[in-house]
Amino acid sequence: MREIRDPIHGFITIDDTLEPFLNLAVMHRARRIKQTALTYLVYPGANHTRFEHLLGCMHIARRLSEQLIPMQSVRDIVRIAALLHDIGHGPLSHVSEQLFEQYTDPSIRQELTDDIHEEITATLIRYDEEISKLVGKYQDQVIELILKAKRRTVEHDIINGPFDADKLDYLLRDSYYSGVKYGVFDLERIIRSVVRLQSGPESYMGIEEDGFWAVEQLVLAKRYMTLQVYRHRIRLITDAMYVRAVQYAIDEGIKEIRELYSFVPTKEYVKRYLYWDDESVFRTILEKSSGVAKGYINRLRSRNLLKEVYSKNIKGFTDAPIRNRISKLTFSDSKNAEREIAHILDRHLNPKKIDPAFVIIYLLTIDNPTYRPPSIEIKINDILIHYKNGKVDSADNYPDSIIGSADEDKQNFIYVYAEMDGIDEGNRMKVKQAIDSEITEVFANI
Repeated sequence: MREIRDPIHGFITIDDTLEPFLNLAVMHRARRIKQTALTYLVYPGANHTRFEHLLGCMHIARRLSEQLIPMQSVRDIVRIAALLHDIGHGPLSHVSEQLFEQYTDPSIRQELTDDIHEEITATLIRYDEEISKLVGKYQDQVIELILKAKRRTVEHDIINGPFDADKLDYLLRDSYYSGVKYGVFDLERIIRSVVRLQSGPESYMGIEEDGFWAVEQLVLAKRYMTLQVYRHRIRLITDAMYVRAVQYAIDEGIKEIRELYSFVPTKEYVKRYLYWDDESVFRTILEKSSGVAKGYINRLRSRNLLKEVYSKNIKGFTDAPIRNRISKLTFSDSKNAEREIAHILDRHLNPKKIDPAFVIIYLLTIDNPTYRPPSIEIKINDILIHYKNGKVDSADNYPDSIIGSADEDKQNFIYVYAEMDGIDEGNRMKVKQAIDSEITEVFANI
């Protein structure tokens, strides 16, 4: 048994059951994947990785299971699931989810029940020989806790529930490393207030009434972090640039990148997948691309970012068919519109010319999985409060709470980013105002 120092939780205990897992190839790979993608280009401290987050999740899962689960063998399964739950994340974490959705064969995609990174996690646990050997007879139970459940259980709630160990760790961790206070909430109060609830064949991780306000704090923290960190305007630009770099790399015929993002639940895929992390993707594109993909990666490396030249809530388009077409826009559909927008910019920036390849239409929408933003919703109506009088009800019905109004923002936005090198901020703002109606017209005719 040993202890690891952690800036969020103090000392994290690693016992003999878990210590061998720390030397798995998938865990070393997790050290090479940034937890919050390219957020460090906005908040320089945000260089933390999936590895620290996995340790934190395991630590919180241990504490929750000690409160809620009497059998040590079941607690061990929960801790193993927490430690492994994110090993399937692609390069730059959630940003890759968009690309997996785009390039995985539809016949495979329609068979999947979960986000692809979770399906990759399950595939790794099934087919990676190192993991299989350590997980042993618990393999199926660990996978069941990580994937969506047909029926809720306390064990599943700890790993994949409305206020699970994942959320309880990543909000505090991302807030700390980003240097902001938006993600702070009373973790100790939540852990001390969790309660096992039973309803027929289902069991739940609920919260005692006295702990409700800490849960409200958690929900508000998630909203603030989403608005100020996860969807920071520069973070969105870097996400869009990475996605576009990969799309062009695949268009240019870089086979390795195509294979990475074409998920297949096989042992052969698992063997290839372990190679890929943030740096290996960047390096491969730089070595093998001679075109636009390389240009995007070089821009990200030197923080020479595109600039926002247009933004609009999709609800602002009054014609429903236009809204529907925009929300389903694909990479190939975008190219014609991006050429038109480049010509509009040319007219306003004369004699400067804009390369259409460095114009990006980016959708932040819940309807289009190719452009789904990297965030995890806290489903407030799934959080159960155990009142002092014995009643159980969902958190959104708690009196005097503002928790319902803090639910996830469902608005859909469309942005346009473009290369504006050499144009100062004042002139960029003038151009942005001048071209607004022209770009709106482009989208109206898409």
